[in-house]
Amino acid sequence: MKNMPSVFAVAVAVVSMAPVLSGAPLRVDQEPDGPVLVSDQIEVRLAAQRGYAIASVRPLPGDRVLTFAEAGLVLEEDAERDTWTKAYFGAPTRHVESKATASLKSVQEGAEKLTVVTEWECPAGTVQRELTLYADAPVLDVVYTIQATRRLAQACCQLRARDAQLYGKAEFVPTGDRPVARMPEEAVYTPAPGWAYISDGAVGFGLAAEGDGAISRLLYPPSSAGAVEVAMWTPSLRWRGTTPGTVTLKARLLLGAAPESARNAVAGMLPPMQVLDLDVTRRISEPGAPGAATARLTNNTATAQSVRLQPRLVFADGKSRDLPEQALELPPRAETAAALSWDNSDVQYGCELNLSVVDSAGKELGRTRDWFAVSDRARLIGPVSIFNPGWMKDAWMTPRQVGKLKETYFGVLEYYCWAPDQVLDLTPDTEEWSPHTESQAAYATRLTRTFLQDVVRQAHESGLYVLAMDTGMLSLDGALRRPELAKYTADGQMYLYNGAIHDGKRYNAVCGNVFSNDVIRAWAEEMAASVDLFGWDGVRFDWNFLPAAPQDPLQVQEAAAGGAALELPWYDIQGRKSTDLFPNPDAAAAEFCRVWRETVTARHPRFSFNINYSVNHGLFKDYPAYSEVNCRDAGILMESLLGTATQFPTWQAWAEVLTESLRTVRPCGSVPFVGWMRGYAPGGITLRVEQYVMMASGFRWYGSAQARHSIDDTWKRFAFALRFAEYFYDPGFTPLGPKQKRVTTSGDAARVLWAPFVFERTREGERQTLVHLVNLPEHDEIFMHHDPPPARAIQVELEPEPGWQAKRAWAFRPDPTPTVTELPLTRTDGRVTVTVPDLTEMTSVVFEQGK
Repeated sequence: MKNMPSVFAVAVAVVSMAPVLSGAPLRVDQEPDGPVLVSDQIEVRLAAQRGYAIASVRPLPGDRVLTFAEAGLVLEEDAERDTWTKAYFGAPTRHVESKATASLKSVQEGAEKLTVVTEWECPAGTVQRELTLYADAPVLDVVYTIQATRRLAQACCQLRARDAQLYGKAEFVPTGDRPVARMPEEAVYTPAPGWAYISDGAVGFGLAAEGDGAISRLLYPPSSAGAVEVAMWTPSLRWRGTTPGTVTLKARLLLGAAPESARNAVAGMLPPMQVLDLDVTRRISEPGAPGAATARLTNNTATAQSVRLQPRLVFADGKSRDLPEQALELPPRAETAAALSWDNSDVQYGCELNLSVVDSAGKELGRTRDWFAVSDRARLIGPVSIFNPGWMKDAWMTPRQVGKLKETYFGVLEYYCWAPDQVLDLTPDTEEWSPHTESQAAYATRLTRTFLQDVVRQAHESGLYVLAMDTGMLSLDGALRRPELAKYTADGQMYLYNGAIHDGKRYNAVCGNVFSNDVIRAWAEEMAASVDLFGWDGVRFDWNFLPAAPQDPLQVQEAAAGGAALELPWYDIQGRKSTDLFPNPDAAAAEFCRVWRETVTARHPRFSFNINYSVNHGLFKDYPAYSEVNCRDAGILMESLLGTATQFPTWQAWAEVLTESLRTVRPCGSVPFVGWMRGYAPGGITLRVEQYVMMASGFRWYGSAQARHSIDDTWKRFAFALRFAEYFYDPGFTPLGPKQKRVTTSGDAARVLWAPFVFERTREGERQTLVHLVNLPEHDEIFMHHDPPPARAIQVELEPEPGWQAKRAWAFRPDPTPTVTELPLTRTDGRVTVTVPDLTEMTSVVFEQGK
């Protein structure tokens, strides 16, 4: 069989193969649906009409069969475009092995192993798969050789089974968890080398991998008919020198019954000891809260190991404090958890928990890190994401969705469009209700008090802060009950913002006339009561208190063209014009906002106020009194700044408008965020540099992120931002502006963006000058494909102001992990210079000065 002259001949030979005696250790049986690979331990069926993908596995002896809905390679093309087209990136094209027409190239039989080679083509290239079954282990080694003719984003080897019994009982080994999620982007990922296996004692499956990449695991929703998935993912393949080209993906498929057999099969692939995870209990805490974390370790050897845990805290400026050591006994081939605790009294803003594991002789066996923050501004220093009741409404979703936000270093969660009425009813009387907001133009849904309370509770346990989104609009039911609180057109019609009919019932958001102190105060009391009921940490208004704002979309469009967007009237129920009722809308809005905020904070002093406010549209100039009250110590969403595909299409243009807006709001103590960020390709340079420019401009992210260790490496930037939150978000750092002359750069600086990102903070006789350096790719346009830029050596020079002298310089950077480095000072004619020898992604330089 080894010398068959063609594919066709091989196929014929397999089909006509004589039966092998059952006592043989390995054999191939041909059945109508495809080959069956048999050893003494497992039977594996391949589906000839589905790309020769694995169709099922049966442990031997036994009758239990595990069927796979998907089992094979998935190629994902890069969605990034080679040129700027003034458009966001679209969804990637995927090529799936189980949907391909494959050919059987060869079958090689032996006493110890059996190898089957198949091949298939797709528009992205050709794929050869080598599948090897062994006589002495329930494993299949798979090697994919991909000749990519197009640029790929990533590839994965995927196993998805549907089995109600397995789904209902089993936990993953070695992690002992059951993550339930909607899609692979939400799965739990662990970096290779590693393994994941799930078994109910009668049947199981999983995989192991060495080298780069990651392994994902998840259980699909309860409605998925028992779908369980494990997959091996490559790192990003989209950059020059990777694809187009040859890519090899190797994995060991674990197919059998007991987890012990799978553990034995992977023992030789793994290090003797691994730190599986280090997890700080609360991502962000307020001062006074103690620190806690859990370290999970695995001993992959057959003998017990004695180790010592050596934890320490590393502060933002690189100084550190050792924590007490712990002695730990690791049982053979088992996982062990260890609790860590510490006093946070000397932690301000971001901090690193650094854990070294050493053996009895002091030799380091492993090291890992996690990052957290402690701040009295805790609600204003983390990236923000959204839960929407259109999809996030079932209790089974909460642990993984909250866990994903925590593991990717978000700090704030906004629950969007949730209330029965966003003015009149923020404390629903019933356990279940239907939200009635502007989103109901798109969908109708149901929520329960228990569900929302549990979301908030789990978020708080993870160190996340939760905002209730509010729009200042009435429900249609509320407006009909309280018609005096609606806005009207000149001919007496209620202004309906948008709506739809669901199941015979009309849903509309109605523009509210809430502009009196009594109504504002009652509304604020309702919000305070909602905090009591649900535990919200704050609000994010998608609204403003300006009574002059027009409500008719046609008027807004017309006014925008004429430049007087906020001067068109609406009418109250008595037919009076808003412009007559509120001749000074700035003063009126400032008063209404003050009353609302003071009423809520009287009952909840730590309540966080967040708003959607287009600062770059001149609102501080047009409404100075209102802007001051509205933005004081607030989180400010600037949706008006998210247009990086068209409106601000270059790194320089986006940085300019971001930093200009920051200079407007930072004197108010505000911390801005920008989004909803969209249209990028996860793991691409566009996304990476967008986030660095955003952070360097003092902005937080408002958007989503895929799971940690997936192709989306957003978590690395967010960990960096949290670790050094003081230097990105402390309002004491004043942006010096593009005209400052005291900081200059030289060296390989032509593609380094730094001039907008110079800040200074003076306090207690000390001054810090901060310079963020962002390494730009080859092209200025944001939304196009970029390769990683080369590392650069750059000099940063500071001329201290008279009376100040530089005493120390240090830098922090995100790669390969958030790190602090001391920088030697060179002094020349009253100026000091430092060298950053290898700027790869972003580096921030801090000059410390004294009198």
